[in-house]
Order: sequence, then C-alpha cells, then structure tokens
Amino acid sequence: MAPTTNVLPGHGFVFLFIPITAIDNTTSAQNLGLFSRVVDGNPTNRVFAVELNVFRNEEFRDINANHVGIDVNSLTFVNSSEAGYHVCGLHCFYSDIDSESQDLELEL
Repeated sequence: MAPTTNVLPGHGFVFLFIPITAIDNTTSAQNLGLFSRVVDGNPTNRVFAVELNVFRNEEFRDINANHVGIDVNSLTFVNSSEAGYHVCGLHCFYSDIDSESQDLELEL
C-alpha cells in the first residue's frame, strides 16, 4: 500500500475468514489477492472478509479510495465506510454523546 518509486503499490489488504486453506483461481496481483473474476460472487466461496482499500474500483462499487469494506463471497462489499476512528470522551463507553469521528488516511 505504501508508494515506492518504480514499483506498482498494492491496493490494500484484507483480513480473510475462510473454512479452507486456499481459494482456487486467485492471484496476489489483483483484487486484493482475494478472488479472480472466475469465482468472484460465487456463493460456494464461503468467505467473510474485511478489506482496507486505498483504490477505488468502480466495478466493485467502491465508495472512494480510502475505505473499509465488509465482503461476503465477493469483492462487491455488503457494507462500506470511509476509513476512520472514534475519539471517546469521558462518558463515551456509556453513550455516543462524547464520541467524535476522525478521518484516517490508510495510504502512507
């Protein structure tokens, strides 16, 4: 994800939860290493993934080039949000009143 001179950077990374040791037809150079076009969206994939993505792929309906997405069996997310975090005040654990949202830039 970090830009390097004369090297094509990755688009992000993914935390992957699968009941098997590998997914067929994948490549580390595309689609976060998760799915190829052949198996993307296949319900037999049985995959849950959390992606941290720094590239906007219109084909997967990405919201922007700095987002976190929840993927189920596909690179087209079921839910997505701009990358960020919450800063909590004194009473944050009891109420959202003291919570303040902060943007987080994923790419260096």
